Amino acid sequence: MAEKEQPTRPRARKIGASLIEQAANNWELADASAIQAMTAGTASAEQQKRALNWILRQACMLPEWAYQPGGSDRDTNIALGRQFVGHQIVKLQHVDMQKARRIEPNADQHEPKS
Repeated sequence: MAEKEQPTRPRARKIGASLIEQAANNWELADASAIQAMTAGTASAEQQKRALNWILRQACMLPEWAYQPGGSDRDTNIALGRQFVGHQIVKLQHVDMQKARRIEPNADQHEPKS
């Protein structure tokens, strides 16, 4: 009989933990495995999606609100910095590649044709 796969659960968040502490503990083993496989260039389609989902939702805090109530301005600024990275990734996901090649003088001519 096949063993039933247990659903993965995120690590427990410590009550009153700082934004940095929360971020440091907000991953699962499957997330780390997906990121490592993506880095090595061996990730399956599912792992690629999981890795990007973790990057955008956990590391970059999208689509959460950046303001950190009860925290300092520093906490909010850290959240805004994280979200800036996420917004840059999302922007590149939606770039019109044909238009970019026409108007970007430094476009890499070796990009794969889609």
